[in-house]
Amino acid sequence: MWLMTSIASVGVQMSKVIKLHEHERKRRSGERPRFIAEALEWRSNKRWGTHRFPNSNVTLKCHSKPWERVGDCVYNLPDHEQGWVKRQSRFGWIELDGEKVGALDATRYETETLIDTEEFVLIMDMDSALEAAFGVILGDAWQHIGMDVTDYGTIIHLSWAWTDPAFKVGIPVNDLFKQLLKPWLPSHAVIVLKAFPLEYEGYNGFEGEEGAEFDIAFRRRRRALVRMFETAGFQLFPGKAGNDGWMLRIPDRLRGSVTPPQSGQLEKAMCRYL
Repeated sequence: MWLMTSIASVGVQMSKVIKLHEHERKRRSGERPRFIAEALEWRSNKRWGTHRFPNSNVTLKCHSKPWERVGDCVYNLPDHEQGWVKRQSRFGWIELDGEKVGALDATRYETETLIDTEEFVLIMDMDSALEAAFGVILGDAWQHIGMDVTDYGTIIHLSWAWTDPAFKVGIPVNDLFKQLLKPWLPSHAVIVLKAFPLEYEGYNGFEGEEGAEFDIAFRRRRRALVRMFETAGFQLFPGKAGNDGWMLRIPDRLRGSVTPPQSGQLEKAMCRYL
């Protein structure tokens, strides 16, 4: 089991849950997170798969984007001439009686067989700041990411989860994410997320007495999310990544096969070429 609590029970005043980006400001009460606005822009004309949860008025509508090469905006070489990383995103609207009251977003990554950690990180760095930061988190945890992780399956990144606090969804997060990721779960090696209370979207830390109180509240909320995910089988990454709220879950079928994460592995990987 992953998440046994319901979305409605997570969070304090506004929204819930997971986000990776650097944050520019604190989101105002009642304001939807940015990824919702982006979803409305390009997903409105897509074909959706629909799942209605039994004995409820909740529906999850899901859509997958096609696979794409990470870093293709920088170079475009045949697979046999270079290492490669591919990604696919999957998005889900949570609807209550036909009204959109929440959303989930995830991305999975597939790599060339036995790709080197340093090559993986460099490819991620070529794409965007977000992919670069995520690549460093993974690269620092596994010295040989191809042999340690992706030889056993894909890496799933749970990038967003949100519900409007004005509505009670009543469906466990476990069930919502399992339905969203249903096509991916048989072939994944690890699930990664960052525990970040979404009501603090835009938070970079404030100065002064008020800022100190705000920081204490933020850290308390993040600890609560970490505890929730730990009960669902997730564990913190070691080192700085874990201190920032990064967590992972290795499926039961691969425990003992996928190498547990460490810290400081990226430096060791890069030293092989110095």
